[in-house]
Amino acid sequence: MSSVVLAGCTQAPPPVSGKVQQACDNIGKATLPAAVNGTTVAFIGDSYTPGTGAGNPANRWTTKLSVDMSWSEVNLGKGGTGYFNAGSSVNYRGVIPDAVSSKPAIVLVAGGGNDLGFGVQRFGPSVDAFYAALRKALPDAKIVAVSPYFRD
Repeated sequence: MSSVVLAGCTQAPPPVSGKVQQACDNIGKATLPAAVNGTTVAFIGDSYTPGTGAGNPANRWTTKLSVDMSWSEVNLGKGGTGYFNAGSSVNYRGVIPDAVSSKPAIVLVAGGGNDLGFGVQRFGPSVDAFYAALRKALPDAKIVAVSPYFRD
């Protein structure tokens, strides 16, 4: 059985909204849904989601997790994107229709690193709008959010 580490809330974080702080406080309590053979999982994220740096799609983290959890992977990641940033002409909110068409039981959203340069005042409302729209579009799906990956 694999485990997933949700990271990003460590020493001296910048000021965050109450919702973000609550999510950070609950990280140690986070669990992934139980593996069910064939469960469809839609992955939304930036360039790490479709496998930048993996060298081979079989080595990307979404595929490894899906294989380990017996999930059917739908990879909707797009390089350069984020909650606010539309680096490849569509931000995360623009991917929601594709997620809906895949009829996922779970949506795993990873990223946001491409938004950091815009400042929380600009991208914060986009985060809220994205999750509100995602929940409205997929009211029965489990939604899992993972913080952005940070490079040195």
